[in-house]
Amino acid sequence: TEEDLQQQREFENLVQQCMRDEGFEYVPYVVDPSDWDSPFEDAYALPPDEFAEQYGYGISTLHMAESDLPEDPNEEIRRGLSPQALAEYERALYGDMAGQEFSEGEEWTPPPLEDRGCYDKASAQVWGDPYEDEGNFRDPHQEFESLMESLWSIQERFMSDPRMEEPTQNWRDCMAEAGHPFEMIGEPEQEVWRRMDELQGWDEFMELEEGASAEGDLPAAGQFEPKEIDPAELEELQEYELAVASADVRCKEEHY
Repeated sequence: TEEDLQQQREFENLVQQCMRDEGFEYVPYVVDPSDWDSPFEDAYALPPDEFAEQYGYGISTLHMAESDLPEDPNEEIRRGLSPQALAEYERALYGDMAGQEFSEGEEWTPPPLEDRGCYDKASAQVWGDPYEDEGNFRDPHQEFESLMESLWSIQERFMSDPRMEEPTQNWRDCMAEAGHPFEMIGEPEQEVWRRMDELQGWDEFMELEEGASAEGDLPAAGQFEPKEIDPAELEELQEYELAVASADVRCKEEHY
């Protein structure tokens, strides 16, 4: 809505001022959805079999598609900084969560607002501090929490029904014949996500994060940057995704 856009503009302007006070350049970045065409709209209008044939599950295909969304000008600013300056820039923007100790089972307590980064400070001014002023902060997922619990309950009852055993086994056999053996519905898509995360370096990042948590430290926010993906490896994953998704859709339609 126009109100949402206005709040986002206010937020970005506050971040700019805060970063300027910290000695850094920051360019307000707000995109009005009406100003650009989503590359996904036509794709998701396709029937399931045609979508799978062209895009698989849309993970390594649409997820990596070029968009006409204008680039965040702050990315160019980041690229022009030395490693040390970039670390200081990120600390000013996100705050410094590294080095904060916590005990297992102990609830994490956020630092005071004045010790946090410009994002948190600006967000608190526009929408309220999510940690302290819950009355002004609305989790967009919260209103659907009971609905999602009901849906998961229905899904569990559905999957545990004895009548599901035969069609699920038929789907397994069909997938195995297509060269993609899986045990459970949903596993093929999860496998593509796993391989995509591996290409982008998420698995390595999570290992570092778990290691930092084991030492009692919280990793710095904004630390993860996707690895530069080898085009040949991406093409290989895309070919795999198209093949496994097409088989998945066909086997579901025939047997499930």
